[in-house]
Amino acid sequence: MSATPQTGPPAAPWREVTARLLRNDPLSGKRHQYAVAEVPADFPTPRAGQFVMVSPEPCPPGLLLRRPMSVARAWREGGRQYLGFLYTVVGAGTHELARARAAWSLLGPMGRPYPDAAGPRLLVAGGRGVAPLVLLAEECAARGEPVIFLNGARTAAELVSPEEIGAPSLAAGSIALEATEDGSRGRPGRVLELLEAPLVRNAVERPGAAFYSCGPHGLLAAVGEAARAAGAPAWVALEAHMACGTGICRSCVVPRASGVAVAAGASNPAYVLACLDGPVVEAASVDWERAL
Repeated sequence: MSATPQTGPPAAPWREVTARLLRNDPLSGKRHQYAVAEVPADFPTPRAGQFVMVSPEPCPPGLLLRRPMSVARAWREGGRQYLGFLYTVVGAGTHELARARAAWSLLGPMGRPYPDAAGPRLLVAGGRGVAPLVLLAEECAARGEPVIFLNGARTAAELVSPEEIGAPSLAAGSIALEATEDGSRGRPGRVLELLEAPLVRNAVERPGAAFYSCGPHGLLAAVGEAARAAGAPAWVALEAHMACGTGICRSCVVPRASGVAVAAGASNPAYVLACLDGPVVEAASVDWERAL
């Protein structure tokens, strides 16, 4: 299926705010951290797939760049707004974020969110790439729209379900399946093998079905191929190194697929700029052989 480029500016203007941390600690039995931050009530509500640029507040000496982080949850309660973030400590920047106890500085929300679908939504998560899909499932649940949620990781320690970060239940009629490559949780094998389940196959064949994914680029490429075979679109959230998140540094380029239409307002005819053209793009628009 040919790509349909998203056009126009991202969904909401971004702002810089200081967010009070309510929690910021490891999830029990997991390799991942989970943080909940309170942001000003008038902070633009992030859509699923959007991200923020994060730094500790105050920022320690030597930490020059913010870190991009998908929004895993966004909700309001008692006139206050809260955001949830799922992340892994992998380097100096995330180590400092994990050490913060009082506050983070947030710049966002940024980028383009997942678009709507006319038919069944198939959410395919890989590892901590589950984060924006939790928010997408939460948005769908608020509208009473069921989803097919396929959640996979290498091990149980790397797999996080929506309920483990406090997300509400999926809408009635939803299907949730899990897989781990070592068989330590859910079905043994890779997450895309869950597409063979009869209920999932039936959903893929229905009119208007669409795939939504986030995770390693190898998974995104495979999701794109599965969607192409099914004649359905696949919307994927790109993972890319970002220094600014605003399009200034041009550090998060991903090669475009040849022969695919490029939107008039695109940042570059040969490359997708993940922070401005994405992070959510149609899988068919990316040259995955060069992006891996």
